[in-house]
Amino acid sequence: TYASYRLESNQFLKMGSYYLIISIGSGVFISWYRGRWSICGILVLCTATVFLLGRTRQLLLPTAIPFIMYFMYFFTGIWGRIKLFLGIVVLYLFLLFLQIFRYQGGLLAGFEGMSDPAFYASFLQAVIEFKGEMLSRYGFYFFIREDVSYTEFLTGQTYRRLLLMPVPTDLSLGLKPRLFDEVLYDIIYNYPPDVHGTFHALVFGNTYGNFGWYGMVVGGVWAVIAHGMNMLISSRTMLFKVLLWPSLGFGAAMMARGSIYNSITVVFCAIILGYLFYGCASLFSWVSQIESSALLNRQEIRKKT
Repeated sequence: TYASYRLESNQFLKMGSYYLIISIGSGVFISWYRGRWSICGILVLCTATVFLLGRTRQLLLPTAIPFIMYFMYFFTGIWGRIKLFLGIVVLYLFLLFLQIFRYQGGLLAGFEGMSDPAFYASFLQAVIEFKGEMLSRYGFYFFIREDVSYTEFLTGQTYRRLLLMPVPTDLSLGLKPRLFDEVLYDIIYNYPPDVHGTFHALVFGNTYGNFGWYGMVVGGVWAVIAHGMNMLISSRTMLFKVLLWPSLGFGAAMMARGSIYNSITVVFCAIILGYLFYGCASLFSWVSQIESSALLNRQEIRKKT
């Protein structure tokens, strides 16, 4: 099941595949744009395989985001915007459908559940009640309405964890607090201690849960960070921008959802890996040019002799 995948799988391999699938998004878009259908099909198959095994819906976003950003530039005018909006609605319904599929349990149970009318009744009810990603807003409403007495509430836990992001939790000597999304899950559902999960209360709920009403100031901090990142990336080539589209778009979507720590981690690693891959590609191009120039020189010498 999805729960056993998260709790029992090798953490190193899981996180490695996580970042690999995010980086595949730009490869799918570039191969599609250049008409390299075989490469595009292989990468799409890799993404679909990881989803079917892990059923993490958010890993579909890195593949979808480059296409959404691409069509935003070409779907101009009122009808173009309507088409784009309808496409996003279809994507939301598709993600909601995948959530109902995941709730069936194992992979085979999910396919078997699709033959049961109750499956589609649950999906229709979820659409009518605005569940799925729309459910996150209720967490924010809950914190505003209720008097939360958790000791981990209003302590800036997400940002204290961000300061220790490069340090693995097991090696932090207890200084790195646990993921604040897990705290929100405990507050919202109040399940027994042996039941674990995460809850995302949108970026508003997360900042309020960290700092209360003072969390409004955090919006200005994120605005400065976003402006700085925009200046950093805008000076680069279009290829470099496309390479970062999936990761930055994925991070922005996850941050809006309320998963602050995970989104910052993804963006941080994406920028480092982006510069690393871009540097390797530039080095390879430079070496190739030197070799080509040397080969031409040798040919010229042979002609003269």
